[in-house]
Amino acid sequence: MPASEVLSANTPVPASASAKPLNGGDEQWIGSFLAGLSGWTLDAFDFFLVVLSLTAIGRDFHESVPKMLAASWATLALRPVGAFLFGFISDRYGRRRPLMVNLCLFSVVELATAFTHSYTQFIVVRALFGIVMGKSGYIPGEIILVLLDAGSGATVSVCSIK
Repeated sequence: MPASEVLSANTPVPASASAKPLNGGDEQWIGSFLAGLSGWTLDAFDFFLVVLSLTAIGRDFHESVPKMLAASWATLALRPVGAFLFGFISDRYGRRRPLMVNLCLFSVVELATAFTHSYTQFIVVRALFGIVMGKSGYIPGEIILVLLDAGSGATVSVCSIK
């Protein structure tokens, strides 16, 4: 079964899927799973760290809390843009290099948040963070689906939806 059918939600899972062994690359999918879990954990940590600090950050920028909530809104609103953008790049150029680029961009944008000097800079950086955050957990999931065989991949894909 091709990978495009594995990713389809309408693909029936064969009854023998749970009994099928994994392909020979067990270590590869475990590494991808751990990379995805780590990336997802770090982006969630950063997102909620900023959310919990919005009052203090708002005091530094002399802005109200409702106005500061726009930063969280911008981050979440642009996640689908990042998922679409990095998904397109991953389909076009493979999974591993876009994952590395995404993780590097994630680190740069996360660090840039600490060096913003105005409310406008803060909103722009958090919007960029939303774009980068949109794909950081999904590329490893796609790699796992490719590394596993079709039956196991269909079973795993149900569990790896965020």
